[in-house]
Amino acid sequence: MNLDNLPTDNLYKFVSLGGLVLVLFSLVYLRPLVWEQKIEVAKLAAEVKFYRSQEAKEEMDVEKLVGFEIKLAELREKNLQIKDLLLDARVLLYLGGFLTLFGFNLWYIRVQRPNDKILSNEANK
Repeated sequence: MNLDNLPTDNLYKFVSLGGLVLVLFSLVYLRPLVWEQKIEVAKLAAEVKFYRSQEAKEEMDVEKLVGFEIKLAELREKNLQIKDLLLDARVLLYLGGFLTLFGFNLWYIRVQRPNDKILSNEANK
């Protein structure tokens, strides 16, 4: 379909297509970002686990301790970023789904049904 010929002749279709764009954006763009963040968190968690095991085995010097604390702070920050991205993705997904259903339902009820009745009446004449 050519982008110049999108069916935006009607406000209801426009709303539903806008909602569909939001749904696709949340699924195609935001979800992979969340997965990338989760992979980074898993790597950081493995590093933190490694540092904790080293800490238990031997006394850590100041540099290692600072590095450990930095890794923990990074892990907390990444977890917060994941929560924010998931919230954004959910909001866009639900809002887009609502707009899509709302727009298509209003289009069908207020535009398509009357057009179908007019065509049916003309066909019966």
